[in-house]
Formats: sequence, structure tokens, C-alpha cells
Amino acid sequence: SYTLSNNHLEVFFQLKELDVRNEIIVPLSYGLNPIDYPQLIEIGEEFFENRFYPITEFMPFNDYNTLLKKSKVAIFNHIRQQAVFNVIMMLWQGAKVFLSDKSPVYSFFKSKGAIVFSIENELTIENINNKLTVEQIMKNRNIVYQRYSTEAIERTNMETIQFLIQKVQNNKNIKND
Repeated sequence: SYTLSNNHLEVFFQLKELDVRNEIIVPLSYGLNPIDYPQLIEIGEEFFENRFYPITEFMPFNDYNTLLKKSKVAIFNHIRQQAVFNVIMMLWQGAKVFLSDKSPVYSFFKSKGAIVFSIENELTIENINNKLTVEQIMKNRNIVYQRYSTEAIERTNMETIQFLIQKVQNNKNIKND
């Protein structure tokens, strides 16, 4: 999104300093209006020229997913929790995901054993250019599956329902005593 909390410019400066030659695709279709705030796009075009692709219009979901599938690196420089679905999608698709190490999303996925990278400490040209191994991709997919598959969601929902039923029953027992 085109919001200040995504800290796009910090990443732009890092990528420029690293002399990254990859295409830079930046979804900006919600948040600030690029027409009212063109500075980010102007800087992206200045730094990356014809390799910079700002997405300023909403895309159909399938088209957006197709675009994400082409990306082998994803950088999310927000500190507050956001873009979790996109992070999950990129992990599942085998992309190398860079997150701010100040983000709870980074801490969460690291605590689950996911292969994610810190923007502050690991955003290097080598890490950008070297893809994940098949083993690393499968590890990330397994973590995503264990947490977000239909079965995992149903299991979590069932555990929550059982917990709530037990809590209600305990409250009834206390009142009857």
C-alpha cells in the first residue's frame, strides 16, 4: 500500500546503494493517492528507471496472484503488522521474504522456524540474487500449511469452541455451588 508506515523510501535507498538490477514492482493501489503524492513514484523512477513498476490501480485477484508468482524476492519494510496475506503467499510460492526485524510479522515467522530475512541485517545483493533452496521452500510451505491450511483453521476453531464450552460449563458449576 502507499502509506508512510511501509517505509518504501528506506528500501529504495538500500536497493539503489546495492545497485539492484531486478525489476522493482511496488503495489500502491490503496493508501495515499499517487496523484496527490507523486514523490514516491518519482523517486522510484529516478532510482530504477524502466525497471520500476508502481501498481497504482486495483488488479483482479487472479492477476495480482500471477504477478506475485513471478516475484522471487519480496520486501516488506513495515514495522506494524500488515501485509500478512502477502507474506504468506510469498512464502508459499518460494520467494525470499525480507521483513523489518522490528516487525511482529518477522518475529512470528522466525519463532515458527520460517526462513525469512531481516532487512536491517540481511538485505544484500547476494541474498537478493541467491534463491531459496528446495528444502528451504518446502520448510516455509510446511510452516504456512500447518498454520493456515483449511485443516489447521478448522482444528484451531474446534479448540477455541471446546475451550469456550468448558469455560461456560465451569461458570455454570460455580453459580450452582
